[in-house]
Amino acid sequence: WFFYTCPLVPVLLFIVFATLASSEYAKMKPEGYDSSTFKRLNDVYAIDVNHAYYGNGILEGADPASFKVLSENYAADKDHVWYIMYLIDGADPSTFVVPERNRSMIFTLPLAHDDHDYYSGQNALHVVDIGSFVQKDHNWAIDRKNVYYLGIDVQIAENTVPIGDYDTFRVLSDSYAAD
Repeated sequence: WFFYTCPLVPVLLFIVFATLASSEYAKMKPEGYDSSTFKRLNDVYAIDVNHAYYGNGILEGADPASFKVLSENYAADKDHVWYIMYLIDGADPSTFVVPERNRSMIFTLPLAHDDHDYYSGQNALHVVDIGSFVQKDHNWAIDRKNVYYLGIDVQIAENTVPIGDYDTFRVLSDSYAAD
């Protein structure tokens, strides 16, 4: 039995390595990448000496030397912050934070912030009072001045309304709240 199976080990190893080399993950390399410096940072972000990448696309204006992944969907370099492959205008990469949050909230965009605003995906919420901003649940957030609706059908700035009474604000459902 031993003498019959031993010669099969190199053949089986060859099959395993050939299968891995031809897998979809191995094929996912951007066109024109530098193979000697290419490094995958997570499932979607990668860098080489010349560029930072999201999937197979180049993130224009990214500095690969300072590029880092902040979370599954956010990344930053010394000058910019990206949500997926979208540049977040006005975000400060030196103070940008992606808080740990409940991953089961799949129907809303993740909230992140820097020292001067909060962001839902790549959109700034234009929070009026950063110090009192609180996310009440996955669809609602408030500060002392406004209520912010964060649902899947959010249209930034159109779903911000002045709050009547901060202390009595309560969420009624995914689409309704009251104070």
